[in-house]
Amino acid sequence: MKKLRELLVRDSSKPVVAVITPGSLPVPPILGGGIQTVAYEYAIPNKEQNIIIFSALDAGLPEYEMDKNGIGHVRLRNKSYDNFEIIWKNEYLIRFNRYIYKACRILKSIMPDIVHIHNRPHFVPIVRKLLGNKVKIILTNHNLKIAEEEYITKSLTKVMQAVDLVVYPSRKVAELDLWQIAPEYKEKTAVIYNGVDQAVYKKASPAEINKIREKYKLNSKQVILFIGRLAAEKGADKILEAMPQIIKTHKDIQLVIVGSSFFGKGQKTPYVQKLIEIAKPLQEYVAFTGFVNVADVPSLYSLADIFVAPVTWDDPSPKTIYEAAACEVAIVSVQRGGIPEIVENGKSAVLLDADFTVSDLAHEINCLLHDQNKINILVNNAKERILRNFTCEIIAKQWAELYQKMLSK
Repeated sequence: MKKLRELLVRDSSKPVVAVITPGSLPVPPILGGGIQTVAYEYAIPNKEQNIIIFSALDAGLPEYEMDKNGIGHVRLRNKSYDNFEIIWKNEYLIRFNRYIYKACRILKSIMPDIVHIHNRPHFVPIVRKLLGNKVKIILTNHNLKIAEEEYITKSLTKVMQAVDLVVYPSRKVAELDLWQIAPEYKEKTAVIYNGVDQAVYKKASPAEINKIREKYKLNSKQVILFIGRLAAEKGADKILEAMPQIIKTHKDIQLVIVGSSFFGKGQKTPYVQKLIEIAKPLQEYVAFTGFVNVADVPSLYSLADIFVAPVTWDDPSPKTIYEAAACEVAIVSVQRGGIPEIVENGKSAVLLDADFTVSDLAHEINCLLHDQNKINILVNNAKERILRNFTCEIIAKQWAELYQKMLSK
């Protein structure tokens, strides 16, 4: 195990941060996944600490490695039979996850200075118990893990006593998940937004755009783009239902829907089947790409006239908003969750009211498609806002400073 630490640690003179992702997908995020993406993107620019990322063993990646960016990796097999729950009369009696116990066995041999857990509050007491009080524990809740999971709500005191700091990707999600429920813990929280790698997410060249148009058979003059998981809360059905009203005034247009029901999978869930049914009368105007290679995504943003994110939930801090802004596409979304903290309504995006209708969505898109000057203003303001506040380098620096602050306490 001593040799394992030597393999995974880039610079033995600097602190070690072990980043624990949920264990559902591998890192680097070759199968997608927002948490996996941010964990990796912010690790790469960090030269102040050694970063070791724990993730799922998948996609032919090795179990242990130091990658070309100097990031250590531990990848653990995490199958469904490794996790189980026993519930009696709506009460959790047991919630067992073998992945975190496997991780702790390795953590004990590495003995990091900080353990940074992503989106799994119930891992916190386990790590504290098995690693002791010397290690600092940070929890990032990317969405409402406390407010919406009864098991966590009931064990909140246990989690908060064990953790040193809880970090949220927007003030809104911090408010909904913890501050409203337990304001006494507000001093134990921080907000660090998501960011975007502007070296990757930037306006593609005309040649790259034409290549992607040919690859996905996109021949229309104008393109509306949806990128995201095909789940009801992401709102793909809303833009599909708005299309007949858009087509009335814009005949040479296509809606491109990029994504699948789960990262890297093509399962036809009832919701996906619903989307297919809605799209049947609109076949020539709608293209489903399914899950796409991450390398194609910047060009897909770049070929679009409008990126639409008609979410129906309090989306905490969606990466797609950052990415679309960086790739210079006009954004139409909703004033929900952390979205208004990333882009400003009327300045850098068009944000619908939370109770928007399909007609509202169609109207705003039609207005934008008729006003190229407004599109240009929104695009320029959004890109400037991203470059000023939300690049990976800026966010990675905030994380490195936070880690250092935790170690100095």
